[in-house]
Amino acid sequence: MLLRLLPFMFILAGCVISDQSLLGEDLTARVLPDQVVIVSQSDTPTAYAWDGKRYRYKWGDDSHTSLQFARLNVEPGVLHVVEARLSKGNFGYALVELSGESAKVYQFDSPALARSAGVRVARASKDTIQMDSRRDLSMFYTAAAKQRATAGVGTYRILNMALPANTAPIAQLKQDWERKVAAKKAAKAAKPPTPPPAATRGPVSNGLWQLSETIDPMTDRAKPALVGQPIQADGVRQQPQLRFFCGKDRQLWPTIHWGVPIRNAYPDGKVAIARVTVRFGTGQPADYGWPLSTDQTRTSAMNPATGSMLQIGQTMMERLGAAPLSLTWTAAEFRRKLAGANRVVLRARNISGDDATLIFDTTGFAELAASMDQRC
Repeated sequence: MLLRLLPFMFILAGCVISDQSLLGEDLTARVLPDQVVIVSQSDTPTAYAWDGKRYRYKWGDDSHTSLQFARLNVEPGVLHVVEARLSKGNFGYALVELSGESAKVYQFDSPALARSAGVRVARASKDTIQMDSRRDLSMFYTAAAKQRATAGVGTYRILNMALPANTAPIAQLKQDWERKVAAKKAAKAAKPPTPPPAATRGPVSNGLWQLSETIDPMTDRAKPALVGQPIQADGVRQQPQLRFFCGKDRQLWPTIHWGVPIRNAYPDGKVAIARVTVRFGTGQPADYGWPLSTDQTRTSAMNPATGSMLQIGQTMMERLGAAPLSLTWTAAEFRRKLAGANRVVLRARNISGDDATLIFDTTGFAELAASMDQRC
């Protein structure tokens, strides 16, 4: 259709310009009959009617609400640039040659053509371009006209509704189109309704801790999370959190969201580990190794197997004078100590060399952690 005159509109000769028409003032006198059906090679029809300014959509498969033609300065009267106003408010442009009851639509590799013509484009993708000025649009289609011998060509039938000879073919096309539309509606109506997402339990709070659930859109399974807010946070830029999620072993797996990038304890090595000093309640502080996220703003519990291997190298470094660092601690150990203390203090060095310190009141943690165990 001149419409699928316009699959090519985006895909090939494809220049799409949003929110404005650049060719309205160049509108020619009518170049199609008052009432016309444009038919694609696959017999997909769209009907338009002339309203004095544009060809307005009447019925058919296309999403274009109107068509408007402008002559191209090269070979006037033979080649046209047709502008299609799309249902979403954008415009598509195509190079068309009209001849009697047929139309040829020239199909180009638009980005390549624009480059060869020296046309400035606002945006370009694999097959389409976007231009912001009338001058660039004119340059593009002038180059397209000169190179149309190398272009792909789509052919469309133009059926004048006023001609008696076209009455039966048009009626059949419309009938076939209506059947197709009815079949689509019936298939849509017969489709079983989408099941509602799995229900989630509402968030439960205790102190500065909250247990909540989200739904995994891939599996529709509930994903619980236990989140604690600090009572004090120093040396951070964004709101930090201590979060627990369900690990593969159904253990509560801790992650610290620091709110600032944290320094790697092994900057010259192949692993990203942060040295985190942890103090439970009034006990003695100790240094634990926590794997760092890619952006270095989060640390998480150490995988036991990985920690055991890394501890061997760490022990050798400590014999050479390096500060002690525990890499064999477990998520279960951290959770147990956290539940038995009235607070926990976490400290790590940020990438600027300053300390980031987080203090969490553990009131309510043990109760919510026990509830989360049932959800993991």
